[in-house]
Parts: sequence; C-alpha cells; structure tokens
Amino acid sequence: MLNLHQIACFVTVAETEHVGQAAARLNMSASPLSRQIAGLEARLGFALFERRRQRLRLTAEGRMFLDEARALLDHGARIEAGIAMRAHGADAPITIGYVEAAVHTGVLPGALRHLTGCYPRAAITLRAMRSGEQVQALREQAIDLAFIHTPSDDDNDLIGAHICNDPLLLAIPAADPLARHTTVRPEDLDGRIWITAPRRANTDARAEFLTACVAAGFMPDIRHEADDLITRLGLVGAGLGLAMVQDSLRHVVGPDVVLTPLPWFPLSVPVHVLRRVSDERAVTDLIYAAASAMRRSA
Repeated sequence: MLNLHQIACFVTVAETEHVGQAAARLNMSASPLSRQIAGLEARLGFALFERRRQRLRLTAEGRMFLDEARALLDHGARIEAGIAMRAHGADAPITIGYVEAAVHTGVLPGALRHLTGCYPRAAITLRAMRSGEQVQALREQAIDLAFIHTPSDDDNDLIGAHICNDPLLLAIPAADPLARHTTVRPEDLDGRIWITAPRRANTDARAEFLTACVAAGFMPDIRHEADDLITRLGLVGAGLGLAMVQDSLRHVVGPDVVLTPLPWFPLSVPVHVLRRVSDERAVTDLIYAAASAMRRSA
C-alpha cells in the first residue's frame, strides 16, 4: 500500500528538483528523504527521477505519477478536514423530532434555514413524532433535538426553551349560520357537534380541552375524531361540526370553512425546543440558539 508520507516527499522533491531544498521544506534531513524516495521507487517498480548535475529531473513515469500523487494528497486532505468538521459537529448528521405546529408556525423552518446558511453540508433528518415520543427518543439519543408541545418534567439531562404559543381559532362550516356572527359567545357553542383529535392521541390534551370548555360556559358534543388537522378541517367544511384550529394553519383553510377568534377561550398550542445537556456539538448549539431566539408569546 502506498505511503502518504512517501508521496508527500516525492511531490516536494519533484517541485524543488533538489533533495536538499526539499528536505529543508519538509523539516527533515536529506538522507532520510532520499531513503523515502528510494522506498517509493522500489514499491512502484520504476524510477521517478534521473539525476542531471546537481538537479533531479522527473522521468516520463515520474511525470505521470506526479498528477496522481497530488490527487492522492488532495483527497487525503479533504478526508482529514471532513473528520475534523465532524469532530466539532459542524458537518455531522443531525436528527430532529417535531410536532406539526413547529412547522406551521415557521419555528422549525426558520431554525433550519439558519443552520444551512452556516453549515450548508449539514445532513438533516426530520421525524414527525408526538411530544412524549420525542422526549423518550431524546433521552435514548435516537434524536438530537425535539420540537414539542409539552415540556419534559424536571430532568437534569435535558434543557428546553419555550418558543411560542399558537392561538386557537374556531373553525365553522361556511354554510352554518354561526359563521355569519361577528362575535361568537360561549352559549352559541353549547351542545354543538365537535370534531377533535382522537382521545387516544393525548388523553391529557382532551381533558384540558373539556375543562376549558366547561370553564368558559359550554359543553361540546364530541362526535367525530380525526388524527390530523387537515382532515378535521375537511370534516368541518363538509358541515359535520366545529373544530379548533391553530392560527398558523389559516393559510390552508378553504372557502368552505370560516375561522373566528375566541378571545375568551384560554387555550393555545405551545411550542418548545428540547435538547440534551451533554450534546455539545456546534450544529446542535446553533439550531437550539436559533429556535430560542424566535421566542415570542401569543
């Protein structure tokens, strides 16, 4: 196998055409340098130089080998630089968990835009996951950052920051007389049919929603469930009931749905960013700092 040190010696001698000058540039003595060249010639099976007076001249084979030798050294330098970058986390792959609200509010896209502006070669994997799943995956090092709704309980291994609250709006079928009301009151919603996320998806969130409804003065009749918000909006548009939708989804609402703010309804959708304290890579620091800098409240 070719020795990169021998190849570097060969390239330097070829460029100077003098063993003494090459040795000075390489910070070594002339005799060890000559032995390196001889060893390389023995391995290759042909002469690289011919001596003319006090100068060395490349043979025809030596001239052909010089281009290959320089390419080998350049490739080795790129590998070394790449390893150094990965060691500092600048070019390392990073896996990020997220909830939909982190995308719709612009938090996650904004953080990634900042990342790729600083580290264009960063390899990013995104995984849509529920908040609880992300916290567990973060602890198990299956993901590197988590964009979640519900922050972790006290955990010395994790650190997080609240970024924003996405206000909730009432989605009403456009054909429903309620859609023409300039103000919607709690009593207007009492006993109305609702479309929500499945109870199994997040029992705590369902309980919090029902508690907030009762506290506001109405009781929803939850008859339909759908996993994603786009489907729930479709059901609203079909006239099957009412739903709560994040303000950040306003741009995807079609003409068959009317969105109305409820200033008296206390709930909103929070977004937090979470990371491991032990992860000191530059790429993790950058995304976490960029997301935290977007902090705002509804």
